[in-house]
Amino acid sequence: MAGYLGNSILPARAGEFVRAAYLSRQNSLSVSYALAVGLVERLMDLIALIVLGSLALSTTGIVSPCFSKCIKRYFHFGIDWFGRHFYFALFWRINQKIDYDFPSAEGHW
Repeated sequence: MAGYLGNSILPARAGEFVRAAYLSRQNSLSVSYALAVGLVERLMDLIALIVLGSLALSTTGIVSPCFSKCIKRYFHFGIDWFGRHFYFALFWRINQKIDYDFPSAEGHW
């Protein structure tokens, strides 16, 4: 809420800096970490906007068929890439938590 208040009072969306300062003081975080979180949040919003906008344009037929085909290919590629990396990271974490207890060379546990 501090960021929204800062955005309504300060020019040029300076409320993001107010939000970062507020978060860093309330949660004993560094200001650079809070700013990085805000930046990543805005980047993810931008990526979602581009993906959903491109998908909407390609399905409505407003753009050329070549561009529509290209968007659909990149969309499928992105979903495939994200899925593979997400599952790799998930199974890597699960694998790190499992304590493998193999028998030694002498055959003792």
